[in-house]
Amino acid sequence: MQLRAKMGILATVALVAAGLVYGFMPRAVPVDVAAVEIAPLVVTVEEEGKTRVRERYVVSAPVSGYLRRIELKAGDAVHPDQVLAEIEPARSDALDPRTRAQAQAQASAAQAALAVAQENARAATAAAQLAQQEFARAESLRQSNFISAQALDSARTAQTRA
Repeated sequence: MQLRAKMGILATVALVAAGLVYGFMPRAVPVDVAAVEIAPLVVTVEEEGKTRVRERYVVSAPVSGYLRRIELKAGDAVHPDQVLAEIEPARSDALDPRTRAQAQAQASAAQAALAVAQENARAATAAAQLAQQEFARAESLRQSNFISAQALDSARTAQTRA
């Protein structure tokens, strides 16, 4: 073999060896760099679990409203007379436009129902007066024998119904 061919094969083998060495060479590991300081260690564990309440406490308020964000965290110490939460009062129903409109609609419906009831009472009174007059007329006609006893009974029944 000629010298030139041997040199070509040797160069190819050297290039393949250099490529393999470069390919398998360990890469630099990326790291986070920060300044060292003294601070409390905060560790968070997020898992699902079950708890059992040993003692129950009822916390209540004598007013209704919206509860503001509670500033206490789980495990904070609580002292007597310490404010745990603040309640914003709810909007007054009188100031709420929807409640006001609903109340006005109910008042209008009640007034309309009252007017209908009064008109029904007037109609019933008029019907009673008419039945009384017809009975009186039928009674005088019966005394003169112009109507039958059955017609008088019908007039009496109409008066009683009215």
